[in-house]
Amino acid sequence: MDAIVTLLGDYTLRTVALGAILLGVTSGALGSFAVLRKQSLLGDTLSHAALPGIALGFLVAGGRSLSAVLAGALATGVLAALTMLLLVRRSRLKTDASLGVALSVYFAAGVVLLSFVQGRAGAGQAGLETFLFGQAAAILRSDLWIRCPSPWSWPAGRSSRRPPSTRCSPPRWACRPRSWTRS
Repeated sequence: MDAIVTLLGDYTLRTVALGAILLGVTSGALGSFAVLRKQSLLGDTLSHAALPGIALGFLVAGGRSLSAVLAGALATGVLAALTMLLLVRRSRLKTDASLGVALSVYFAAGVVLLSFVQGRAGAGQAGLETFLFGQAAAILRSDLWIRCPSPWSWPAGRSSRRPPSTRCSPPRWACRPRSWTRS
């Protein structure tokens, strides 16, 4: 029993467990809405499209600058989303096919850029691989604020007039009001 109390009293274990719980709750909630809207491939596309931006941010900054890497990931993520929208509107591709095209093209570009970065001198010591894939034991208390949703997002979502499940349902499933006639 003392071993359990000692283990639960460890700062690193509490921080890592709290980070994993926050990540699981947030991902589960957002993931269920993505599945209901039939956009589950969108998350994969945006995450894979961030890889070339991460590599470009690393090259521009010359190291693991968080702001440069996040700016690069945001830029290529937005570019991939715009590419997907352009493919849907200007071609006969459906949404899922255009998501697949954007995913593969941007991920391939990211792999090429990542191999270029890793081939440079000093890239091995930069820890880019640990930065990309993460290291749960290295989570700090300050990192948990990034994962934690904003305090007003839950009340704002709950105060909406429609429940989340109806916001995710296709419009064709909506009940149409009928004109009631008295007989």
